[in-house]
Amino acid sequence: MHMFERLISRLPGGRLVSGLATERKPLSDTLGEFKLCPDVKFHDGGDFTADGVVFTFECARNVSNSLGGFEGFLRAVERVEVVDPATSTVDEVAREAPLIEAAEKTMAEVPIIPIQEVAAWVPVIQASGITPN
Repeated sequence: MHMFERLISRLPGGRLVSGLATERKPLSDTLGEFKLCPDVKFHDGGDFTADGVVFTFECARNVSNSLGGFEGFLRAVERVEVVDPATSTVDEVAREAPLIEAAEKTMAEVPIIPIQEVAAWVPVIQASGITPN
């Protein structure tokens, strides 16, 4: 059982389907936009927003010496940004695979975590400029 959801879910057999991202579309060769499910709450009651997506990707990329880290999945991600509370963008370095296909595979691997849950012990929160509600 997983405690957290992902933006894209992987079905048995490997097919990718919407998870916490209801829509996904390419904006350029390297930039993809992800619309987020509305009215989603984390298990702690906190709201799921684009801030949580940015925080998760910054946190996952910056956990050093982690045995089960996600930095390998995020190597191609240049940056993740908030467009509005229900939309985030993912900018990747150039790849051979089409952007959305590559980004979806990345999104299917990294679970989104609530900022409030880890704010007390993850120093990347100060570096990201994002603060808990």
